[in-house]
Amino acid sequence: MHHFRAPDARHVVSASLVIGVAFVVFGMSFGVLAVGAGASVAQACVMSLFIFTGASQMSIVSVIAAGGSPASAFGGAVLLAGRNAVYGLAMSPVLDGSLGSRLLGAQWVIDETTALVTAEDGDERKKTVFWVSAPILYAAWNLGTLGGALIGNSIDPTTFGLDAAFPVMFTAMV
Repeated sequence: MHHFRAPDARHVVSASLVIGVAFVVFGMSFGVLAVGAGASVAQACVMSLFIFTGASQMSIVSVIAAGGSPASAFGGAVLLAGRNAVYGLAMSPVLDGSLGSRLLGAQWVIDETTALVTAEDGDERKKTVFWVSAPILYAAWNLGTLGGALIGNSIDPTTFGLDAAFPVMFTAMV
């Protein structure tokens, strides 16, 4: 496993927590919308645990909520997630080590972790940034999803503008 230098890690934790706040908010939006579209709390949470790419998750929920087929929801999600495969190629020097750590790291290659890593110089620094930021962002998204899913049936998404979260998030990501 990678060893972190405290000053490097503190800087990354601070940056990740700022981004993490947005992840909690968007994760909550996803949780509310997923439950509103008919998913259970468990289904919304499992999706966030195993897919962890917000645009794909929002796309799946939107297609299903609009009456689309699971195949079309899956197809759209795969197309949106395709950019993460390209990011994975660029991030491969950061994702070295055992097969287990590479598989875990691949799950965490998203727009934000890639942006944080590519802004840094040096392989060791990039590894520190990735392995510190990725679990923070993953936890923030999943906590947001759980919170949103738990309150999903008790609020009207249009009241708080959560119904607009997907178009805003999608536009920002693209």
